[in-house]
Amino acid sequence: MYGDEETNTPPELLYSAYDGQQSIKIAEEVLEYAKKLYEEKKNR
Repeated sequence: MYGDEETNTPPELLYSAYDGQQSIKIAEEVLEYAKKLYEEKKNR
């Protein structure tokens, strides 16, 4: 379930499109760092 289960508030009332875009941007950045770390460890 997304949103607030206690109040039955849907996610679109809790989060804006900007919030979603920022979350994706941060997740992509974390993924890139994880890939770099993986490659560094793999090549040792």
